[in-house]
This record gives sequence, structure tokens and C-alpha cells, in this order.
Amino acid sequence: MEARRFLKTGLAVVLVLGLVGAVFAQGNKDTKTYSTMKEVQGEVTWVRKDKIAIVYKKDVEYGSEEEILLPIDKDIRLAHLKSISDVAAGDMVYIQFEELTEEGVDGPKLSRTAKKISFIKKGTKKPIPTVTTEPPLEKPEEESQILRSQ
Repeated sequence: MEARRFLKTGLAVVLVLGLVGAVFAQGNKDTKTYSTMKEVQGEVTWVRKDKIAIVYKKDVEYGSEEEILLPIDKDIRLAHLKSISDVAAGDMVYIQFEELTEEGVDGPKLSRTAKKISFIKKGTKKPIPTVTTEPPLEKPEEESQILRSQ
């Protein structure tokens, strides 16, 4: 008797949860999804196995840069590269990415994913310049003589 009661209660819970899920699924029919392929070319600033960031626009006059961070698709296509680990900061790359827009009741939601990365050229590692405003300090004559005698 207890087993039947437990079974009936369990079936009722499953039925209610199924109906609630169907109602939420009906609400999602109002969403429209658009997919477009876009491209960008620039200098890599940061790269990991699942994300890449590149600067694609620089304004020297104002000292500003435009940068984009793209998740990398698990089935990424690579051109002129063996693996994503061959890409380093400073390298020039060309990236084709998918921009997925979902328009729903809450407004549009945008997601981007890199689909193809083409290697253009290896970056040159530049040392970070240091700017000094004061002349270098000179050691007093007495101190330098003491250091020589030791």
C-alpha cells in the first residue's frame, strides 16, 4: 500500500515538472536567432587554449586601442599553425568569428566564437621602455674609494 502511494506521488511530481517545463519552452518560441560571420585582424595581446584577445584598432593620436576577446571554438580551424599554443602575444592574426544574436523578451543577447584563426606574422618582442625624469645618481668620491680598497 505504501509503495503504491509513493509511486503515485512520484508520478504526480514528474507530471507537474513536465508541464512546467513545457510552459517555459512555449515562452522561448518568441526568441529569434541570427548568425553572422565576421572577421577581424590585429595583434594578439593574450591567448589561452580557449580564448584569444587581439587589438584590432589603434589611435596613436589619442593613445587608445580597440580590443576584442573571443572564445575559441572547440573545433577551431587553424591556417599556417599547428596548434593554438603556437600563437603568442605580439603575433599578427586574422580571425573569422561567428556572432550569434538571440532576440527575445529580455532584449538581444550577443555571443561571439572564433571559428578560424590564420597566422599572418610573428611578433617582435619589444622591451618595455622605462622613463626616467631625473639624472642617474653619482656616488661620492669617498664612497667609491672605500669600495675599491675592500
